[in-house]
Amino acid sequence: MAERLRLTKSRVEGIQPAARDRLFWDAEIPGFGVKVTPKGARVYVLQYSRRNHSRRLTIGRHGDGGLTTDQARKQAEILRGIIRSGGDPATDRAHERSIPTMRALAERYMTEHAWPKKKPRSADGDRCLIECHITPLLGHHRVCDVTRPDLRRFLNDVASGKTRFDQKTGLRGRRIVRGGKGAANRCLMVLSKMFGLAEDWGYRPPGDNPARGVEKFDESAGRDRARFLSETQLARLGDALISAEKADPRHCVPANIIRLLLLTGARKSEIVGLRRERIDLERGLVRLSDSKTGPRAIILSAPALQLVTELLQQGPQAGYLFPGPRPARRGEIRPYGGLKGFWATVSAAAELGDTRIHDLRHTHASVGVAGGASLLIISKILGHSQISMTERYSHLADDPVRAAADSIGKRIHGALSGRSADVLPMSRPARGPA
Repeated sequence: MAERLRLTKSRVEGIQPAARDRLFWDAEIPGFGVKVTPKGARVYVLQYSRRNHSRRLTIGRHGDGGLTTDQARKQAEILRGIIRSGGDPATDRAHERSIPTMRALAERYMTEHAWPKKKPRSADGDRCLIECHITPLLGHHRVCDVTRPDLRRFLNDVASGKTRFDQKTGLRGRRIVRGGKGAANRCLMVLSKMFGLAEDWGYRPPGDNPARGVEKFDESAGRDRARFLSETQLARLGDALISAEKADPRHCVPANIIRLLLLTGARKSEIVGLRRERIDLERGLVRLSDSKTGPRAIILSAPALQLVTELLQQGPQAGYLFPGPRPARRGEIRPYGGLKGFWATVSAAAELGDTRIHDLRHTHASVGVAGGASLLIISKILGHSQISMTERYSHLADDPVRAAADSIGKRIHGALSGRSADVLPMSRPARGPA
């Protein structure tokens, strides 16, 4: 039977270990006691009853690095206050211990959300962000312990390159991870979804998503990621494509891919993997069964339709519109895979600097904006799922808008200077007979 005495430092340290655990209860605070193990460890505990069940809660160890008797007594009083107000500290602590780490949350996120509900390429992108950045920096944290300051430090670490590595993968392969602001922003999007699911799974209280309110990095600083080609650059690119085709007829395939990318504003994967049976010449459409935003139709403008019609006449009725030069090992035909190298050659010949293939899509959008097309129309053309995705293209027409502003300014300046003839009247449609 457990002994009862007023626990003090000297009495606790004077208790001799036995072959089994010994319990000593405090004479003043009900349920407060100390357990002495056979190895001599002294552990403060609090025992209480909740719903006709006896619960025993560990307060802490006595001694070096642990609690003094007075500190343990104060903790016991605090816990008894929680119990009197209806709380259950033992159950709460058990629930906290059951909450997984960020590593375990990431695994469940991939298993139950990313792989089943996202497109394979998007899910694989999430996996890379988790493996390269989130798990190395946050994996050991418990889900319930992560705070907004933790996430801000995480973003700064990823942006500064703390997770950067260069790893050899096989005989000729390498895996290079650089981090940066863009990677940090994408990690924050994944983390926000992970914490949202953590609320649904009971790992965090409802409305306690620490990713909300964390500011993303401004990626517009430094390199202009929303670059587009001017008319002069487009002319140089056209000349470079023709020269490449003359130098090697095999370059006709990648040259026509680039032309079709410019003429449609489609994504590279949508054009490179385009199959002939998906083209509807009668309606001037390409009907994609799947894309980044699901099934959609690409509208073929007159020049694009003419180019596609010519290409369809040059090959079979089915298969890839832009097949690779050599079949795979098992004999199946694969889509063309050398566009990146070809683009590096022609973009250098056209003096386009570090312009990317994706900037051809930006160029298509910018020409549309400069021509007066609304963002809603541009959104439909580009196949965006949300108009907010198209709003970032609205500034792409800066050069055309500047040119128009200069022209308007010169005309108004001419009028103010007395050269009213320089101001051209707006044309109006002729009225028909009443």
